[in-house]
Amino acid sequence: MTRSLEESDEKVTQLSNSVAFFKSIIPDTRKAIASAESPLNMLENKCRHLEDIIFAKDRKLSLL
Repeated sequence: MTRSLEESDEKVTQLSNSVAFFKSIIPDTRKAIASAESPLNMLENKCRHLEDIIFAKDRKLSLL
């Protein structure tokens, strides 16, 4: 019985440590996501622009 309680206590401690760790990295994760949003938006815009160029060239080729 004592051994079972000790094992349970150890698991609770491990879970508490895990929760504390994940709570501690949340602010840094939020900052990383926020700083990545702008470059991602820029890449999306470039992709749209390139798609537009490709579409225009395909259209010109089909007209020839």
